[in-house]
Amino acid sequence: MQGQERGVPSAARASLVVRPAERRRDWRLEGGQGLEIQDRAFQFAVRVVKLANRLPRTVAGIEVGRQLVRAA
Repeated sequence: MQGQERGVPSAARASLVVRPAERRRDWRLEGGQGLEIQDRAFQFAVRVVKLANRLPRTVAGIEVGRQLVRAA
């Protein structure tokens, strides 16, 4: 077992090789479209939260609002 950590499962060993900074995903697209997608995603999130806030304050309304926000 040369170069491998003792007592670490093989799946965990593979994650030790990848540095945390390298695991981050860069969601920007080539050609400068990244900001447009980020802005559109943010506006979508704002609209979803506004909609969830307008739902009735009943047990069903609160639960549907929570599910909507999590799904979005």
